[in-house]
Amino acid sequence: MKLSGWRTQSYRIRILVDDRVVFAGSTQRSLGYVTFDFPTVMGKSLKVELTGSANNRDAFGNIVEIPGTPDPQSAAGKSDAKSVLSIVEIEVYEVVLPRD
Repeated sequence: MKLSGWRTQSYRIRILVDDRVVFAGSTQRSLGYVTFDFPTVMGKSLKVELTGSANNRDAFGNIVEIPGTPDPQSAAGKSDAKSVLSIVEIEVYEVVLPRD
């Protein structure tokens, strides 16, 4: 999963498959993508929920890759703002079972 503000923001989230919680915790700060490991679950629907405010802190020593302004959708560090989970990209992998 790639989230906006991936280098500086950590989000408290919950991932559900058919309303069954398979992950609950905070996303790691990264240089792009984060991966969530959980047991293989079969289902028809996937839901990602924001369960708390975003936490904003640079995890990579304020390295500037692209100069400019911070993500305008980010609510991290703004006491009067509503927290928003901004998913840039998500990949879901399917386990293919062999046929008998």
